[in-house]
Amino acid sequence: MRFILNFLLAGVVFFPSVVLGWTPDVDFVSKFRVEPVFYLDVDEGKTIYATFWDGTIRALTVDGTELMVIEKKTKDGKRVLKRPAGIYIYEGKLYVADEALGSIVVFDKQGNYLASYGTSGSAPKEFRQPQSVFVDKDIIYVADRGNRRIQMLGPNGVYIGEFGNRGMRKTWLVDPADVKVLPDGTYAVADNRGRDIKLYGHDRQLQDVAERVGFPLSIAVVEDGFLVSDNKFIRVTRHDMKGIFTYSFGAEGGGLGQFRSIGGIAVTDDGTLFAADEKGEYIHIYTLKNTSGPGPSRSVPPTSVVWKKNIPVELGRILWDPANDTIYGIEQESNAVVLLRDDLVRKKISFEKWQPTGLALDPDGALWVSDGENDRIVKLDEDGAVVQEVGTPGSGLGRLDGPSDIVINRDGIIFVADRNNRRVQMYRTDGVFQNVLGRGGTSSFFDDPVALAMDAEGILYVLDSKRREVLMFSADGRILNELGKNDLGEYIMEEPVDVAVTVQEVYVLDAGLSQVLVFDRQGQYMRRFGAPGKENGDLDDPVSLDTDGAMEVLVSDTGNSRLQKLRTIHTPRPPQDLAAIEAPNSIGLTWTQVIGVFVEKYFIYRSENGDGPFAKIAEVTDESYIDYGLSSGKKYYYQVTAVAREGNEGLRSIILEAVPK
Repeated sequence: MRFILNFLLAGVVFFPSVVLGWTPDVDFVSKFRVEPVFYLDVDEGKTIYATFWDGTIRALTVDGTELMVIEKKTKDGKRVLKRPAGIYIYEGKLYVADEALGSIVVFDKQGNYLASYGTSGSAPKEFRQPQSVFVDKDIIYVADRGNRRIQMLGPNGVYIGEFGNRGMRKTWLVDPADVKVLPDGTYAVADNRGRDIKLYGHDRQLQDVAERVGFPLSIAVVEDGFLVSDNKFIRVTRHDMKGIFTYSFGAEGGGLGQFRSIGGIAVTDDGTLFAADEKGEYIHIYTLKNTSGPGPSRSVPPTSVVWKKNIPVELGRILWDPANDTIYGIEQESNAVVLLRDDLVRKKISFEKWQPTGLALDPDGALWVSDGENDRIVKLDEDGAVVQEVGTPGSGLGRLDGPSDIVINRDGIIFVADRNNRRVQMYRTDGVFQNVLGRGGTSSFFDDPVALAMDAEGILYVLDSKRREVLMFSADGRILNELGKNDLGEYIMEEPVDVAVTVQEVYVLDAGLSQVLVFDRQGQYMRRFGAPGKENGDLDDPVSLDTDGAMEVLVSDTGNSRLQKLRTIHTPRPPQDLAAIEAPNSIGLTWTQVIGVFVEKYFIYRSENGDGPFAKIAEVTDESYIDYGLSSGKKYYYQVTAVAREGNEGLRSIILEAVPK
């Protein structure tokens, strides 16, 4: 013991994992001197990419040889870096959080600038001192330190949500310094001044808190847990997937295996740990025994959105006919109706003294337009001439005052949002009045019906701007549901302006939020996407949207003088009602269909142990499967997942136990 003490007092520890007596699971390898370094990551070839306090990013070898410097400005003089902090390597790209610029900057590994996402501020897709960035299954996660939240962006920067700042206040983040997704899909957040590691589930609700950390700054993921750099006790701690502490190593000092401070850490697939010591001006290298890196991610990403393209035209209300590759829109300044194909205006229809407000196609493909100036709706022929008029000004049944939108069902019934009369009226295409919803009709009053949508089943969706909700009606006028609240019962719309539907979801465009809010048809709030701004996927004064009925949405983004096309990358819900039919040497499985045109197949998993591991044994397109060749009387365990077309594999179903006869 005296021998060990003398070495400690001298500040020279050659084998700190043994000498310090903390763990035999770590060996110190080496360290090399660098300028003050903050965060780092290491690629598969063990090239180190690190951020430095001078505002540069440098690529280094494991002995400290400098390979490359990424400067603050691009070759054409554009300022893209000021104070880079966290860095993460994903699919050959460097993702960097710049805490001074308030943005996420993307480079290739040769240092070429590719893109930037976000700006400084506190709105969605705005950051205050973003400390770190992590990418998993194409989703970009940002530790937005100054705003005390984790923000999520889609593959090319579309805002898709945030967490850590909702629900009960005691669960909120205080000072998020890093975020990682663990192999089991848990979100781990280093809450520095909160003095803990908060663990969030797939629903991004707080599930647990890791123990025995002081001021956590950085997280490195391994196959069965994670490591944390602790800048209070100047050490690295190791935790299992549930956050339970298993060991620690390192101490404050200047000897081998000791740190003056500890910042970013990273682990390679072979279990080599790299740690940044900013004050000591070193990068330390360790070997983690019996430990490997995280390997391929097994997490389930959230449903996200990817920006597809911009069409440089400024339109008000739009109508998308994807089957004929046609977009109809209303030019707000000229009050003309335009037709676009191949992203170009092919036809323009204009009349004196009219104000087109809504567009719809009847079952024969004819275009109908609501006219707010003359309180009517009109049918146009292919040349744009009016061939039929329906409605006259007034407040009596069948009369209109400020019609704002129209839809037409498969039977040719026209539904008109009669805005100033606070109702929805119905007509046949020959102009005969049919019925009314709202004031004096078959339902409660509308306050401000501004937009309509209809799904393939004939369900009518009415957006009431003042009530900040969408009301769903059956074909016979019964209210089916109301959409507009989150799971806490709070109204979440601010200034809704339009509504559109897909096979299973309802999209609401909110001009006040500059976002699209998504609900399921049962009224549950699902998610949101978009943010105020000028970048691709951002919105400025949006006025209208439409969908292809499945996965793509078109938004009229007038403040940016464009139409934006975006695509949803779905993560399906887990299959429900999993059941087994036990037969001789076989098990038949059935489950309920996961609704949605985007679900293309199911994966079947089996294990001989209820705790796993589960192996994939089959892919099917129907909601059933028979597992043959099993041992009679032996227990088997099954799970099923749904897989989206051009999307993700969803969460697994509950575990089902079955025994063949």
